[in-house]
Amino acid sequence: MQPQIQVTVVVLCRNNPASLMRTLTSACAQQPLCDVLVVDGSDDNSCQRIVQAMKHGGQLLYLDEPAAGPYAAMNRALAAVTTRWVHFLHSGDLFLDPSSLGSLVSRAEALRTRDGKDSAAVFGQAWIEAPAPSRWRWLSPDPQVQQVLGWLRHMVPCHQAVLFSTAWAQRHPYDTRNSVCADRPLMRQALASAGTDAYVRQPVCRFRLDGLSSQLPDWEELRCRWREPARHWDERLGELGKFLLRPLGRYYALLMWIRSRGFGWLYR
Repeated sequence: MQPQIQVTVVVLCRNNPASLMRTLTSACAQQPLCDVLVVDGSDDNSCQRIVQAMKHGGQLLYLDEPAAGPYAAMNRALAAVTTRWVHFLHSGDLFLDPSSLGSLVSRAEALRTRDGKDSAAVFGQAWIEAPAPSRWRWLSPDPQVQQVLGWLRHMVPCHQAVLFSTAWAQRHPYDTRNSVCADRPLMRQALASAGTDAYVRQPVCRFRLDGLSSQLPDWEELRCRWREPARHWDERLGELGKFLLRPLGRYYALLMWIRSRGFGWLYR
């Protein structure tokens, strides 16, 4: 008898069927099997056709969600998830290999065995890849990091490298008043109690540095982000820093590599 599926991978997409196909192929290849829930904010049915054409051993579910932002879509997905664990990918992001999700689930299960209750979240490393023509590529957390709790005071994992307890995530929905980084305070909160034990020291996903949250804002975008009521002061300063980096935009990936390596050296 096939074992009960314990994890749902939520895939967000909008008007990008080619990227969605790559992400679904990666998610559907995971062992052990997972359910896959696609939340689609597209203006047409191109992404829906990709979902309908995919074959998957677990459940492959589809939600048509009006384009109200990624965090509204993620909250809607959370309300529909019934498995014990939940993992989020954006269309275009990939698991590193078919065992990546399984390594996170195994760590989460091991932590539960130790103390009798589920950890809020566990996380692994992410390959961060700059878009062409840049060839910069690095791991986050940097492999030098040994003092994980110190690193977490200044950095957060890549959201696509985090596995959440569904029960915990449903009690802590994303704040939709924050347009690009509502995931960061939730990751910090989820990992605060587990700390070092929550870290799986191996890469589990690939993330491209060209999404909404990593883009350098112009003046109008900065004003909008600065005024968002859910933003903490450090997030506002972070967006201001991105704005000030705009003249050095062609070197942005290099600067992020230096930042990652710097914290890796500091907390080795």
